[in-house]
This record gives sequence, structure tokens and C-alpha cells, in this order.
Amino acid sequence: MKQTLVAFVCLGLMGCVTTESSSGWSFRNGNSSNKNYNYNVVSKEEGHPVRSGETSFRFEVRSGDCGLHRDGYDDCKHDRERREQRQVGYDHGENWYHWSIYLPKDFPDVFGSPILGQWHYEKRGEYGGGPVAIFFKLALVRVPGTKYEYVEAYVVDPLFGGPRDKVISTLDDMRGKWTDVLIHTNWSRKDDGFFRVYANGNTEPIFSYSGVTRLIDVYFKFGIYRGKSENTHIAYYDDVRKGRSCEDVTEYFDCEEIIVGG
Repeated sequence: MKQTLVAFVCLGLMGCVTTESSSGWSFRNGNSSNKNYNYNVVSKEEGHPVRSGETSFRFEVRSGDCGLHRDGYDDCKHDRERREQRQVGYDHGENWYHWSIYLPKDFPDVFGSPILGQWHYEKRGEYGGGPVAIFFKLALVRVPGTKYEYVEAYVVDPLFGGPRDKVISTLDDMRGKWTDVLIHTNWSRKDDGFFRVYANGNTEPIFSYSGVTRLIDVYFKFGIYRGKSENTHIAYYDDVRKGRSCEDVTEYFDCEEIIVGG
């Protein structure tokens, strides 16, 4: 499906991604570290994990890998480190999204909540802080009577109310295997907006929100964004797709059985 989908999308999309690991949109460096090991397209032939086809995206963040934004914001001065790919352009209206993520078996369990994907508002006017609309992260939660431990993996955090946290998978369950994420959204300034999250082939939404989903333009970023750490984090992504229907973006979910309400 992957090669066929890419060929179809690229016929009508100016500047679309040509790698088989992504389709339906384009990405650029998201104001982050750009060392030669930070981001690469890698292959199954080289021994890297690949969800489908022959290639995947590999991200690596080491201590000191900071980004410098055009507005003068410096990650290093705020104890932040990152390598993210940022969507070119913005999303409006109804869309379907899918990506698969693989965390190596030795993915470090450290404080700092690595964020692995986020929809972000463009920095503009009264929203000068560039708030996050929805994001997914590895979250540290204090377990009563114990030290800090990872107890949640992907977390949904809507700006406009509703549940603030929703577990999609645990870190232990994500290590050494692919986690598939499917999202159906309508980016809208009105009450007809919605955001629904599915994972690992489940046809019932793990998270569902209805209401305003967009105040200004939003864009997607994926990769690794974390607090300052002496550890090295590596993550792989594959099948990073955007389309107008469930069938456009995934073969890992039964689209005919997807529950679209909630």
C-alpha cells in the first residue's frame, strides 16, 4: 500500500514527500538540532526497524542537542533539547492521520517527558506563546509512595477542555515494538470540530473530544523533544501519512469498523 499511496498523493500535491515512509504532506527541520546523526532516512537492509516497505525515519537526540528559533528562543538556555520535523503549511477542516513509532528496547526511562508528536499553533498576535493544541508525550507521573516512574506513554492534552490525560500505551509495551496511532480530526473554529485517537488496531477511540479545535493555524511536528538530559534517546517513525479518509492513511486498522463518534 505504501508505494501505491505515495505515487497517488504526489500526483496532485505540490512539494509532497517522495520517501515511501511518508505521504500526504511535507516536512522540514523544526528549528531544532541538525547534526548528522539527529535525523536520517534509514533502511531495513541496514538493519534498522521498518514498519512497512524498505525505509523508516530515525531520530536521535544526545545531550546538548538544542534548537535555535528564528525569534531568538534558545533551547539550551531553557534546558531543552530536540530534533523534530515540522509540517510545511497548515491543516484545516477534516483530516485523517497515521504514524507508527518504534522505541528501542533500551529507550531510557528518564525524567523530562520526551514529546514524540504535537500539533502546535503558529506563533501569532495574541497567541504569541505559540501554545500546543494537542500533544503526545511520554509522561512521568508520581506513584504514591514510590519514586517517579513512567506509567503513561502517549498522552493527549487538549487545550479546550475534556480529559487532560489518556493512556494509549505504557513505555514497557512500546519498547522493542511498533505502536500504531490513527487520528481523525476536524480543525474548526466552531463547535463542529473534533479530535479522535485510535491505537494499535483498536476501532473504538481511546480519546474523543468535540468542540473548537483551532483558533489560528496549526501544524504537526514529530521526533524527539525533551528536557535536558545526559541520556541518548532514539526513536523510529514510519507510515507518517495524512489523507481525507481512513483508507487513505492506514492498513493497520479496520476502517469499516472504526467508531467515528464518541
